[in-house]
Amino acid sequence: WREVNTLITRHTTPLPGLIDPATKLVHPHFTQTAVRSTRLSCRDPNLQQVPVRTDLGRLMRGVFVAFEGWKLLGADESQVELRIMAHFSHDPAMLEAFHNGEDIHAKTTHIIFANRPDLEQRFDFYRKTGKNINFGLGYGASEAKLVEVGLTRAEAAIAYPLLHNGYKGYFNWYEQQEALVRRRGYVETISGFRRYGYGILANKEEEKQKVVRELINTIIQGSAASLIKASMIRIQQEIENRNLLSRIFLQVHDELVFHAAPEELPVLVPLVHYHMTTFPEFKLNVPIDVNIEVGDNWLDMSPVN
Repeated sequence: WREVNTLITRHTTPLPGLIDPATKLVHPHFTQTAVRSTRLSCRDPNLQQVPVRTDLGRLMRGVFVAFEGWKLLGADESQVELRIMAHFSHDPAMLEAFHNGEDIHAKTTHIIFANRPDLEQRFDFYRKTGKNINFGLGYGASEAKLVEVGLTRAEAAIAYPLLHNGYKGYFNWYEQQEALVRRRGYVETISGFRRYGYGILANKEEEKQKVVRELINTIIQGSAASLIKASMIRIQQEIENRNLLSRIFLQVHDELVFHAAPEELPVLVPLVHYHMTTFPEFKLNVPIDVNIEVGDNWLDMSPVN
């Protein structure tokens, strides 16, 4: 009931009323200053909240269609925040995984569940937990955080030291950032954006810890935002220089969606891939991987090489 109600109140009911009568399209508003991590935000309608993790919610993507004879092209940066963590921390295990094209979620799963006798038989089940733990690393993993993603307290007590030892470089970097934030009261992203944490002066230690975690996560999320913005700027310049008809029409955090003229796909696909994986302005020490798909609507898309 909750899922259906959210779809109705957030998407299917308001969307028709937001269609422009002149263009027959929805025109969302993007803002650069509404989110403290510097990510773009979207409203009226918020297309960044179109569901993707459930079968029913994913159907909402199917209502966004290309013009007749055109295609939608989606380009999604793979695990970009984890790659940013590897870049800043120089963690050997993370860097090795990304440079060798390994499954980072599988690597984490093998680290924390190495002693489980049924690991290989139930690997997909354990990998879901490993994936959740990876996405929690940006907020500083702890035994309590492992309990939040599904481990019992006894399991978390065993798994946390394994995780800490497996990604020692990352945890050392995180602890260094904690000390640095408490001393100077701000963080900087890869592009030099600075976020201050005035709540760091709060009286309660619990409040200080919350602000510190948010600030350190801003380094990661804000740097990921810097990458996608740099890609958008360079891709737009290429589109204009080459007089292409195709256009960027949507940004959903680590994903760009294009309205593409089919005859331009042989040019657009490598152009998008290059500018979403190559960042001379930032000198990354970890590769960025991008998955590109093409289809008639935002739901039914097929991978392209």
